[in-house]
Amino acid sequence: MVGPGVAGALDNTGYTEVDSYAFDIEYGKTLGDNFEYHARYAFQYQDQFTHFELFPPGAAMPIGADGNIDFATPVGMVSFPDGIIGNPGGEERRHLLDLDFIYTGLTNHRFRFGVGASDVSIETDETKNFGPGIIDGTQPVVDGTLTDVTDTAYVFMPDTNRQLWYLLAQDEWQLANDWALTAGVRYDHYSDFGSTTNPRLALVWATSYNLTSKLLYGRAFRAPAFSETQYINNPSILGNSDLDPETIDTLELAFDYRPSFNSRMAINFYAYNSEDLIDTVADVGTGTSTYQNTETQTGHGLELELDWQPTARVSLDLNYAWQHSEDENGDEIPDAPGQQISAAAQWQFIDAATLRMQTNWVGDRQRNPADTRSDIDDYLLTDLSLRIAPASMPFELALTGYNIFDEDAREPSSDALATPVTTHSKSSE
Repeated sequence: MVGPGVAGALDNTGYTEVDSYAFDIEYGKTLGDNFEYHARYAFQYQDQFTHFELFPPGAAMPIGADGNIDFATPVGMVSFPDGIIGNPGGEERRHLLDLDFIYTGLTNHRFRFGVGASDVSIETDETKNFGPGIIDGTQPVVDGTLTDVTDTAYVFMPDTNRQLWYLLAQDEWQLANDWALTAGVRYDHYSDFGSTTNPRLALVWATSYNLTSKLLYGRAFRAPAFSETQYINNPSILGNSDLDPETIDTLELAFDYRPSFNSRMAINFYAYNSEDLIDTVADVGTGTSTYQNTETQTGHGLELELDWQPTARVSLDLNYAWQHSEDENGDEIPDAPGQQISAAAQWQFIDAATLRMQTNWVGDRQRNPADTRSDIDDYLLTDLSLRIAPASMPFELALTGYNIFDEDAREPSSDALATPVTTHSKSSE
């Protein structure tokens, strides 16, 4: 089920079917004492079909001259007794080639050089009962008959292709017996939006025999997805071919302490700055939103891990995370958990059977300042599982109870759903 629906109307009939296949082959060889190389080719194929019921049977919507929902300049009010239906899909093919070269001929250095390329193509298809080339807003009633707009200008996204090639260089330098520095840089070039260069640094200090300290810096990016750049003829979200990639700079200070062979403690402090985040922005006077590079986001936090195995058959794990993030106006980022705790206890009470309890607490989530709904409740979920794996049998059995205390756990929805939209439906009363 699609749940809140792609157009903001509940959709309990929507679904997605995906067939995917993957193939890869690797080859590596060592030449002499100081040089080795690795090559990898991979192919991925995916065929996807999606059924959306954008608005339910009986909906009456304002339709513009282009056949899409239009609250600003509608041509007429059209009734859809079978609902507003869209079935987008398509086939995606990915070819990837990576070459890695490693050289260790210089004392205390390990150099790595890489080059690679990929080609991604998508062939789309779609059937629907609305939109350009199908209706024009003058029809008083449109039933559930679907029109195939594949290979036309009216499909949700044109057939699309993207090429990428990259270069990378990295040096692992052993500065001293207890100090190591890793420095690297990667250059990526995309055929559809250009180039990006991203460095990384890692300074590692073996502080003592059971304590390791790390100072890390890295810059990364996320390329815009095809849906974010290419969506057209869509009643709710449109693409933007001028998008830039999202970027993030992260600084981390980490400590890993092992007081004994059966216990470990680790803590990680971090701060980050993200720019050009991609999000949808409402188009004034229409019912659509368009993907835009919207804002800068900064944040900091910490993560704590505790692992202890008091006996050979019992293990205990605890993880705690705290974070605070703000947008460029100083407002706290909504919906994201400010604190999370995960705890697990595992007991192998006999050789063939293991009992495990997992508890997760999520809390301190804030609403968008413009969202007038009540605060988001914290929740605590507990799962219990029994796994039986007889050594003499070629199978394994598992019995798991999820949310065994029947906690009412809810995730925040978009604040856009909190704003009523006036529509007409025969079943609305």
